[in-house]
Amino acid sequence: MGDTSLVEKVVKRDGVVVKFDQCKIEAAIAKANKTVSQELQIDASTIQSIASSIASTDQVQLAVEDIQDKVES
Repeated sequence: MGDTSLVEKVVKRDGVVVKFDQCKIEAAIAKANKTVSQELQIDASTIQSIASSIASTDQVQLAVEDIQDKVES
């Protein structure tokens, strides 16, 4: 899962830089997924695919806002 990650760091909204954790991305997507109507929800494999796609982004550091944009697109 996180072994192929090119992203190493995440810049949080408050400016703090933390280690990238794909599991946290998956958890955040899953949490948001529960807030939409049943017919708009995505399955666990799609959530994992989205998180893997973000992890393999060709950047060493991403801002939380960039991750959010990638999830929403």
